[in-house]
Amino acid sequence: MDLTQTLTAFYRDYITAWNAREFDRLAGFFDEPCMVATPDGAQSFASLADYQARQRQSFAAYEARGYSHTAVGELAVTPFGPGLALMDAPDVRRMHRDGSIMERRTAHYMLRLTPDGWRFVLVASYIIA
Repeated sequence: MDLTQTLTAFYRDYITAWNAREFDRLAGFFDEPCMVATPDGAQSFASLADYQARQRQSFAAYEARGYSHTAVGELAVTPFGPGLALMDAPDVRRMHRDGSIMERRTAHYMLRLTPDGWRFVLVASYIIA
């Protein structure tokens, strides 16, 4: 399997865990430490437990707005050096329970190959509509 296929499968597994709200499993997709950056600011997480706590808060806020699941369009993968890769997800849609789009995002991920496999090191995203 080439890098694009490997990381696309990794990302699809991540989205499956995201949509299932499997917080323990979600944290396993990230390296320690990791960072999430948005136009509102950047948060660094020293541990996966810290990341999990943030995800639980984020999901609570989404669900209060009628969130159901996330759908993702095409992905682009660029090798960034030995054991590093950049993944672009320009079409990330947060969906309402009624099937309408809650928000569209574009997201960029820096990944690192660890002894346990590929892990996100940095997630940068912003709302585009």
